[in-house]
Amino acid sequence: MTLKPNYVFYQTNETHVTQESIDNIHKYTTANISDVAENYSVILENNLIGSDKHDKLNITILCSINRIVPVNQTNKAIIGFIVIIILFFIIGAILVALIVYQKSAQVVVPNSLINQVNIFRKNRNTFFVQINDPSIDNAAKILEKEYQEYDSKPVPIYRFPAYVAYLHKDTDFGFIRLFENICESSKANNFPANIAQIEYNQCKNRYVNILTYDHSRVKLSDIENNEKETYINANYIDGFEKGNAYIATQGPMINTMNDFWKMIWEKDVSVLVMITNIKECGRVKCDIYWPQEGAQTYGTIQVTLVRTISLAYYIKRVFLIRSETNDQLIDCERLVHQFHFTSWPDHGVPSFALPVLSFVRRSSACSTETNGPIVVHCSAGVGRTGTYIVIDTMLKKINKQQSIDIPNFLKHIRQQRNFLVQNEEQFIFIYDVLSEAIQLLTISEKSLELNAHNIDNIMQTLDKLDTDSNLRQIEKQFQSIVEQKVADNGSSSVEQMKKNSLKNRNQDILPLDVCRVVLSTYKRLVPGDYINASYIHGYYRVNEFIITQHPMMNTKGDFWQMIWDSNANVIVSLYADEKAQPDVPDFWPAGNEILNCGGFFIGLIDESFDSDYIYRDCVLRSIEGNRELKVKLISCSYWPDTCSPVKLSFDIINKIRDLKTNRPIVVHDLFGGHRAAIFCALYTMHEQIEIEGVLNVYELARIYHLKRPGIWRYHRIQMIVTELNIPCAWGGTLAGILLQGDVGVTDRFNRSTTKIIGIHGWLDNLNSLLPVSKKLIEHNPNYEIYLYDRAGHGFSSHLPKGFDYSYGCGLQDVREVIKTLGWHKEKFSIIGHSFGAMLGMTYATCHQDEVLCVVAIDAMVRAEVTTELFWTTVGRRIDHNLSFLNTIPSTYTDELTLEKAITHTKSGRPGITDEAAKLLIERAVRRDEDNKLCFTRDPALKMASIMPFSVDMVESVARTIKASILLIGANDPQYPRAHQALDLFKQLVPNFEVTLIDGPHHLHMTHVDKVVERIEQYFDKYLKQAPTRMIINSKL
Repeated sequence: MTLKPNYVFYQTNETHVTQESIDNIHKYTTANISDVAENYSVILENNLIGSDKHDKLNITILCSINRIVPVNQTNKAIIGFIVIIILFFIIGAILVALIVYQKSAQVVVPNSLINQVNIFRKNRNTFFVQINDPSIDNAAKILEKEYQEYDSKPVPIYRFPAYVAYLHKDTDFGFIRLFENICESSKANNFPANIAQIEYNQCKNRYVNILTYDHSRVKLSDIENNEKETYINANYIDGFEKGNAYIATQGPMINTMNDFWKMIWEKDVSVLVMITNIKECGRVKCDIYWPQEGAQTYGTIQVTLVRTISLAYYIKRVFLIRSETNDQLIDCERLVHQFHFTSWPDHGVPSFALPVLSFVRRSSACSTETNGPIVVHCSAGVGRTGTYIVIDTMLKKINKQQSIDIPNFLKHIRQQRNFLVQNEEQFIFIYDVLSEAIQLLTISEKSLELNAHNIDNIMQTLDKLDTDSNLRQIEKQFQSIVEQKVADNGSSSVEQMKKNSLKNRNQDILPLDVCRVVLSTYKRLVPGDYINASYIHGYYRVNEFIITQHPMMNTKGDFWQMIWDSNANVIVSLYADEKAQPDVPDFWPAGNEILNCGGFFIGLIDESFDSDYIYRDCVLRSIEGNRELKVKLISCSYWPDTCSPVKLSFDIINKIRDLKTNRPIVVHDLFGGHRAAIFCALYTMHEQIEIEGVLNVYELARIYHLKRPGIWRYHRIQMIVTELNIPCAWGGTLAGILLQGDVGVTDRFNRSTTKIIGIHGWLDNLNSLLPVSKKLIEHNPNYEIYLYDRAGHGFSSHLPKGFDYSYGCGLQDVREVIKTLGWHKEKFSIIGHSFGAMLGMTYATCHQDEVLCVVAIDAMVRAEVTTELFWTTVGRRIDHNLSFLNTIPSTYTDELTLEKAITHTKSGRPGITDEAAKLLIERAVRRDEDNKLCFTRDPALKMASIMPFSVDMVESVARTIKASILLIGANDPQYPRAHQALDLFKQLVPNFEVTLIDGPHHLHMTHVDKVVERIEQYFDKYLKQAPTRMIINSKL
């Protein structure tokens, strides 16, 4: 992923922001600036080239200010814009290296990549810019070799998504190569098919080139020793760990129906899968071999249609079959379940993989181990039939062996019936369907189907926190939906979108070509077939709904043309407060108005109101001929926001269902987005739960997103992480990062922000506060949080020899940070852990008018010494430190490895997790000049602080501090007498509150959600500062 600079934004005075194109930057190398602070920055907006979401990255750049002082002492500021793009390592290479490292793949990974792994954490929302690195190319070659090995061996499911992406590269070149290899291998299958070519059997073959191999053909019984009666164009196909698991056959013809049902009876078949329509492209692909109603006898088999359920993508029919002998029905009968997929084109594949995955799972689950083979047929019984069999077999292999082996299995079953999986498109589709299956596994190992028995258990599971992503399971599911990449072949062309851009309210919600409503151009007043509208499936029909935006002034005619073309007679209008906006016009005619739409007129014939809905009845009449279409328009405001209890949401759904329309239901909100999607989803699930008693919310929401990307409203806050390293008076540098919510760049200068500085504890680094800070910003995008490594910790400089890491030095560094950020001129808050919390309270005592709140996480609220022993202790510590400086020991004496670093980190921090330890060592270790790992912190940190806290000093802090204080402590503190002065603070500090949690000293890393929730409650209560304007004044 690379960056392309786009615009520069700079502030010319306190209230005005100017935007200039990057192409004109040479014209604006200087500018007159007024009303700015000493440090001035600009914002560079970049397009992320390679992103599938048109993401942008905003980089803050510090600019130098030269103050010119003329003779009359009138100062004018001239700012020089120096555009510097900070180079990061390419994120893709880091991810590749991380996968190789974590999965212990047996390849040699370059040291440079391992170094990158050591400083990379997968959940950090930073951006990377590509640079040239030969080690990355070497790693890519290693992985390419590994992927090619998967062409002939099973692929572990954790590697499968990356392997599929590799095969899709270069216009699916990997798939083409692999399929050609399989076809070439199949040419050696010279198995005889003599029985199929006997003259009296040739008429039983639908296609002359699709013949049954003799060794695997299905043989029918021969009661009268007549060989002519044993043949049917069908072969046994092996499945996963089961021989003859399937029967692959052609679509029955009129002269083979009796044989077909005889096979169903004799082979104890209970599941029948049909993947073809009766007619396709005007040609008969399969004859109707079942009774349309009642019972019908086929040879000696009586077939009775029990019930038919027509669903969006398939039809399920249940048959009762019995056999006759000597014109007498045998007193034995059984059910046969037919699953008929109706949306699979011949020689092609469906537009979406998810409905096929659901179809395969439901049909396969209907067959038990004690039943006979699953009969699968399309028209020829090879292309779509083979695709189904491979998908079903690999799904079973995934569940049992956690691996996939498509090429070898396909080569094997092609020895049982020729041409199984007929073309490259079907071959690729197998991989895409299985990728969906594995994606679902990463979301949840348990079934995602809800029913009356498991809903409570599943809802509890969905509420659990996923430690890897730091999201609840339900949030993780939603994130995977909205971040799903939409296939390129479904997207609308760029030229088409540019041409019709004025017809879109929101350029982020556009219809895909495969789902969009295409308007008729016959007698149109306005040329063009485009409207921002998508067909969305319901429970019973693929085109059950049309989701669209509220018509604009220039699209009202298009909207009514869509109604006329689709013959829709119900329109559902869902609004928030946008009806008050001038660009949201009424699109229906007034009471005495007639709208002319070219080929037809529209008039309003009735209008009525009740407390929740507005009903309008319109009639459309053709200008030529006598066609008439009556349309009911139902408008509802603030749905489903005001529906409490939730069951009231179904009131409007039930009203629409009562209309019993079998035409598309047109549903619109302002953008054709989440309100319309929620309506269609609830409508669909309502019908599914009535018929099946189960529903799958995740799959429905996922395919709605795939059909109309952007349909689900998503407020995920992307953070901007800016490295801000601050020089200090003692000669070193404090390494830090500024975290900000990714809001529009022009708002950056004007929005009200809550400023927070985070100070970590002794021997930790800024990463200890990163999980809490990220979560706070995700919930509160108006927060700015600056985290830094205290001197001697993490990536910050070490103090010169002889200095001690006391409160005095720490306070001086905090002051340096605050002044560099420019926050000393306004109010801010402090979040500190342990020693960092005490440092924060001390700073708030020194600078009482600057700090609003201090959050002290497991701080030791106690004195270290009595007042009487204070000076004696100071003297003793001075002697100790002088002795220590003469023989400073190493932080770690053994040869350090990542595993040892984790163990060492955990040993000094009881109760923290491996994940927390890994996060800390990202900034706690580095490689020295000999390429060996070593700790970054200063060994001198083992020296004692010269100035201890005495009893009267603690009391002075409590009496003097003005900031509100929240103490979040461990119920069982790691250090003795940690909360000794709690009563004193409760008595003297007005807004002092305490929350104790059952957790370790680093509870902010192990109980992130609890800590964040308590901080937000406290901030909501006590952060009452006036809005402030943010100007980023920082030294890079």
